[in-house]
Amino acid sequence: MKKIIRVLLALTIISVLISSSACSLLSKKNAADQKQSDVNSIRNAEQLITNYFTKVYSKQLKDYDTFNASGTIPDELKEFIAQSTIDLENGNPEIGLNFPRTLYLNGYMLGNYELINDDGKPEIDTTQIGMKDGIQTYYVKINLKAKSVNLDSLINIIALTADKATVNNLSKSLADGNFAVISGVMEKLIKDKTFEEAAKDINSSNALDNIKVQFKYDVQVVNEDGTAKISSCRETDRVNSYLNRLSIFNYGSVDRIPFLNIERQKNSNTFMNKVEKDTFDNESALISSYFTNLCANLNNDKMSLLTSAWNKNALTFKDIIDKGFKATNKNSKNLVDLMDITGEYRTRFQIGAFPILTNIDKINGPLSNLSITIHPGYSEKIKKYIVTFKAPVEKINGMVDGYQNTCSYDYTVTLSGSGDNTKVSGMELDSFIYDN
Repeated sequence: MKKIIRVLLALTIISVLISSSACSLLSKKNAADQKQSDVNSIRNAEQLITNYFTKVYSKQLKDYDTFNASGTIPDELKEFIAQSTIDLENGNPEIGLNFPRTLYLNGYMLGNYELINDDGKPEIDTTQIGMKDGIQTYYVKINLKAKSVNLDSLINIIALTADKATVNNLSKSLADGNFAVISGVMEKLIKDKTFEEAAKDINSSNALDNIKVQFKYDVQVVNEDGTAKISSCRETDRVNSYLNRLSIFNYGSVDRIPFLNIERQKNSNTFMNKVEKDTFDNESALISSYFTNLCANLNNDKMSLLTSAWNKNALTFKDIIDKGFKATNKNSKNLVDLMDITGEYRTRFQIGAFPILTNIDKINGPLSNLSITIHPGYSEKIKKYIVTFKAPVEKINGMVDGYQNTCSYDYTVTLSGSGDNTKVSGMELDSFIYDN
């Protein structure tokens, strides 16, 4: 009898263990299935968002005028939008879908955006920041190339192309700080005059440029009949009323980004753009050669000759540089071959910007701590760098020569041309400090 009881007890224990193990396996399987489901859900949402913005930014900016003003959803975008959003919000200016618009950023008027592609993939960074009640919320950063025009250039274009009443209205609004009027006038002119007629107008075509910007959006995605759909897509910096949101002075959700992508993006597998990295390497090598040659050859006596030639004309100035600033080795270019000495050379190469300043006899040794970084103002047409370095200098101290010091130089350098024809077209001395 005892033996039977022991067998029954063993069988019971085994049954419990098997049942427990099965439940555990089932629980793990359900957890794995749920995790995979979540991964698939995120992937689907990310692909939806990429497809949506690719379609959005394939259209011209002027095509969104009516949609922005009325809150109407363009027919070609409805395939990406939740039906509940279409039913409730379509045709309402306060709609939760923000479309591209003209804006004013850091002295530039922007319009006609183009997605930046890295090896055929648009630069759209999507991060899930929330999941609640079936609604997924994503923080989306989109890198764009923006056609732009400097505000000063735009005003000159307006003076040449717009009617007198418009010019007077704009001038008065600028003086009064009436942003609402300025926004309306600028938005119309930047489309009607600048961006559409630029190719026909030499005065405006020279002013047009391309910069790179990053738009930031909060995007909500819902599951509708088993398919991911966008329920809202708003600029991250929200403002009250659609009129304020559409103002050209509402740029809180937009940042200007470096024009050359030369660094690996954080938390991403995307590496720098190779073509742009090569451009930076070549341009920084040119700048390095320029300052190395200039500082190695320039002294107080040559500075006097240079100043005299600079005061005469570009040809004389170029000639003295050609004769007095030869390359220090056969693999380097002569200084004259590194400089673009044309046009307003006195403005671009101010004589006070040269490194031999008052009471300095010569730079007495190689440069150190040379740093060449892309200036925030670098654009498609304006190639600009910040250059800093240290140099040992020998000072002129009354009747006693040879007093040594170390100086820190800080320059803004502009370049012209492209490829092998790139040259230094200007330098501006921003600061000059004796270190000891």
